[in-house]
Amino acid sequence: MKKAGKRIAAWLAALALCAGMLPAVAFAEDTPAPASTASGVSASENEGAPENVPAATPGEAPAPAVVQSAPAAPRAGEVAQIGDVKYATLDEAIEAAADGATIDLLADATVTKTLNKTITIDGHGHTLTSKDDRYGFGVKGKTIHLTLKNMTAKFDYTIEVENPDYDSDLALFYINANTDFTFENVQLYMDGSGASNRLHGFYYDGGSVGTFSLKDSRVEIRNFPEDAFEWSGSSAQFVMEDSTFIADHNRSGFAGTFNATITHSNLDVINSTGNGSNGTNFVIEDQSVVNFNDNVSHGLSAGTLTIDNSTVTANGNGGNGVHTNNTLTIRNNANVTIEGNGCTLSSQWSLPGALHIGSGDSTIDKTSTVTIRNNDGSGILQKAGSLTVEDGAKLTIQNNTATKLGLGGGINNRGTVTLPASVELYNNHAETAGDDIYNETDTASITFSKTGEGWKLDGDVDKLSCSDAITGWYDDSEGTRWNAHPDAYASLHVQEQTGFANGLCTVTGKAALKAAHSIAVKVQPADITIYMGGTEGYEGTANGSGALEGSNSLPQPGFYITLPKVLDEHMKEIWKDSGDITQVTNPDGTTAYVLDLSGYMSFKEPTDDPDAGKQWKLELYSSGPSLAYSKYIYRLEPVLEEQDPVRLQFTDAADNVQVSDAFTPSAALYQEYEMTIYGGAVDVGSVVASVYLGKDGNNGIHWEDFPVQVAPGTLTIRYVTGRQGDVVTPAVTDVADALPAGGEKLEDAAVVVEDGTTFYINESQIPADNAAVSLLFDNVVTSNTVEGHPDYAATLRDEAIKTLGTSFANPQYEAKYLDLVDANNGNVWLTASKPVKVYWPYPDGTDETTQFYLVHFEGLDREMDNADVAGEIAQAVKTPVEVTADAHGISFTADGFSPFVLVWDAPVTPTPDPDPEPTPDPTPDPEPEPDPTPTPTPVTPPASTTPQTGDASHAALWAGLLALGAVGVAGTGIAMSRSKRRKAR
Repeated sequence: MKKAGKRIAAWLAALALCAGMLPAVAFAEDTPAPASTASGVSASENEGAPENVPAATPGEAPAPAVVQSAPAAPRAGEVAQIGDVKYATLDEAIEAAADGATIDLLADATVTKTLNKTITIDGHGHTLTSKDDRYGFGVKGKTIHLTLKNMTAKFDYTIEVENPDYDSDLALFYINANTDFTFENVQLYMDGSGASNRLHGFYYDGGSVGTFSLKDSRVEIRNFPEDAFEWSGSSAQFVMEDSTFIADHNRSGFAGTFNATITHSNLDVINSTGNGSNGTNFVIEDQSVVNFNDNVSHGLSAGTLTIDNSTVTANGNGGNGVHTNNTLTIRNNANVTIEGNGCTLSSQWSLPGALHIGSGDSTIDKTSTVTIRNNDGSGILQKAGSLTVEDGAKLTIQNNTATKLGLGGGINNRGTVTLPASVELYNNHAETAGDDIYNETDTASITFSKTGEGWKLDGDVDKLSCSDAITGWYDDSEGTRWNAHPDAYASLHVQEQTGFANGLCTVTGKAALKAAHSIAVKVQPADITIYMGGTEGYEGTANGSGALEGSNSLPQPGFYITLPKVLDEHMKEIWKDSGDITQVTNPDGTTAYVLDLSGYMSFKEPTDDPDAGKQWKLELYSSGPSLAYSKYIYRLEPVLEEQDPVRLQFTDAADNVQVSDAFTPSAALYQEYEMTIYGGAVDVGSVVASVYLGKDGNNGIHWEDFPVQVAPGTLTIRYVTGRQGDVVTPAVTDVADALPAGGEKLEDAAVVVEDGTTFYINESQIPADNAAVSLLFDNVVTSNTVEGHPDYAATLRDEAIKTLGTSFANPQYEAKYLDLVDANNGNVWLTASKPVKVYWPYPDGTDETTQFYLVHFEGLDREMDNADVAGEIAQAVKTPVEVTADAHGISFTADGFSPFVLVWDAPVTPTPDPDPEPTPDPTPDPEPEPDPTPTPTPVTPPASTTPQTGDASHAALWAGLLALGAVGVAGTGIAMSRSKRRKAR
């Protein structure tokens, strides 16, 4: 309790100290009223901050701000004052005020129909209220200036308009002569919820003008059956600075042709029952944020419109999103979004377009972003004049549909439009013509660039859900719409727009275009699997800069040629009796027919001189059928002698270009490279496939050119532990050809193949022409062959012994990885049409008298991650293989390859006794004569009192036996350890 009492006392002392430190001004009973001036303006308005206020010291709280003095606290019944005169009501003060006077509010006040004067009302933080009163402004022959400042003002109208048949529009603030309004630090709220007929918020009638100015203020005008703000005087000014203006659920936010400047402010015109605006000239600048959204008719409708370093949205409007009658200027990092507008209005004044540009010279500068998407009208409707989009501007025009016009879903142009390469213009739609670009008139002109990288069609239903890559601009005219997916070849229409110079094309006159694609012929390197190494490879291997380096370890590529379905079916129909069509069985068991294209297709680089451009011909990859997975595989061979071979680049997962297959396995025992055609000096995108389509109507040769689409293939490289000459040996037809000179036993592994055996590349039907068929006889990957890898060989041995089920006294083994390769083609993996005979050299210490066992681990190739090897070994199919031992080596027949484990039993060498018994001495010493008078030895009793049992005379004997037993146990342990080590070897 004493401690608690001390704490309470301390708190009371602290409170007393704080009270003593409060500023004396806080206890003043009254504050003097501002002195009046001759002009009637409060002196407090003209006074600056008092002098001699000490600045805050760093680290301390700043000196207290000096607040402008407010009028003296009113006595009962005093609401306002002018100078020293106080009034019971604001209406009385307004009635008494001379032009230019300032009225200071002393308390919250109401006002009724008395504001039509040049006065300033300073609210000093009070609230001004009006309900169900309408105000008229204007004095003929002069301009009224009404200023409201430092207040909250609420003007509500909740009753029917008094004179619904009155022949002039009515407003809550109705102006019929020149009047200026200024709002400074004002929160102004106007609500017309109760009025159901002919009531505006602000309405300037009869050509009256003025300046409507907002500074540091907020104005909200809601629920008026007419416009929030309407002006009939074209020279009038609406000015916002550091303010917010909200027009919500009125007929319109801004109506009339006047001038609005929005500076560093927020402007929302939303939910209008008509247009958001109608003809106002807007300047939106200095990081303003302006939203014209969800209005029933147009959104931001302007005479002229400048958007400067500001953000504007015009979304979800029933008419156009942004509509200008004259010039549009978007500049200085402006950001404009126009989305989801209905574009339903169509007349001589208003054509349906998400962004409608009427006339004049309009620009979107290179720093700005304009996004026009998902509108039910043309993305841009250029009615007249010009629009220039600077290079670098981020203009996106996508997924717009010209619903009412049916022409020009992206751009409907009746003037002049210039678009740079930075524009994204695709996936727009029009029912009649010109999905993306439509020139409406004979004088219309549009300049545009080539289609962009990464553009894809959106899968629209009327184009058979196509989502293919976009490759160019195509004719999309009425009656000849773009169609790359017809039911019949006769309906195919893929006429590409040409005439590009430096990436740009200008089209003048009526035209309709779509960003789309042709029916391209796809060229793709065929996937292939090799083993690391080889003595010959592909001479067309290109380095990172595209220069040819060649390679002795990367393979000769083959290529798939894939035709579009409609062209494939058309060619098979033309050449059905040619003998070049083969029936094949697909992996799913279905049958198909494939045409050998080598006599019907070539490739060329288009040039002005047809004999000067590079040309390539198709040849089957080999002399056999050259089929792989139901497709023909071809070589691309130069036609002209001076041409280099087709350049191919091999790129690893890190995008490093490789010219060799060498790699060190880390996470996996294989590596994958992407194979791509490198054009070098040739623009691959410009190469065309010339297809022979028979005779034309005059019995002339009929060729048609189609674009070429290049796709990548995959090269898979399996790891090899040893050098080429150590682990790869050529195939022979007789084992004698593999024996060393003058020797009977093989020193290296060998494979013997029968005459008539065909070798195929990988698992295809492509014969390996001119192949150096060889046996890969490689070590298994272990820590002995590749640093950091587990002992896979021991794991294979243990699984092999388990599979054999044979008891071994002293098992020995060799684990090897076997396969067939073509050393002349980068060690390409081969398969054989017949089983082959493999010879395995005798391991040291063995010969033909040794009993050998062999286990094949089927399907366990080197295409696996290191983390999976142990599991793959355990799950692999393990098959014992019959072997024969002769004078040359161990042989067996194989029709498949992967790891093999050879096991045999070695003699057990006896373990020598580490402590043998000594050999008896043939001449022992004679026994000594006994002492005739032995002297008895005194016996000292033991210190312990433990009872003794047994015969104490044999204690030394037992101790010796125990010592000898311990030596025996230790010797046994050594023998077991050695035995285990022998097994491990």
